[in-house]
Amino acid sequence: MNVAASRTAAFVAVLCVALACAAADAAGTARVEQSDGVVRNYEVSLVVVDHRAVRITSKDHRGTLVVGKAACSYVGELERCLPYSIVLDQAGRKRPIAFSRGTEYLNRTDAPQPLPLSSRHVPAHGLLLLLLTAHGTYITVSGTVDGLRG
Repeated sequence: MNVAASRTAAFVAVLCVALACAAADAAGTARVEQSDGVVRNYEVSLVVVDHRAVRITSKDHRGTLVVGKAACSYVGELERCLPYSIVLDQAGRKRPIAFSRGTEYLNRTDAPQPLPLSSRHVPAHGLLLLLLTAHGTYITVSGTVDGLRG
């Protein structure tokens, strides 16, 4: 292998390690409250993909919820988007989830930003996602996204 190819391979290896570390640092919690009152909390990793989706993966990597988003606008410094699709990827099987409504707030800045009509703030590089499924299940996801993509 020539020197240029060896340097390129080394650069790609370093880049892959850097991206893996960034994804590992993106952490949050997901709270799922079913219509029968059962509540489950999960530690998750959060990845924002090209202003189009949020990928929420359980810590044990057994399940990933992909929330497609659109109709994004800004409220101050917060990006506010409406979800248009939710897909659960579990055990290699992708299953769409019907939902009623939801909102995502994403703070791409280095400082906390006030949540509209609330006394709460979204932390720097933070995400707050609120969903209501068609079956009455509430899903709340919050955390930081260190490796914003797109």
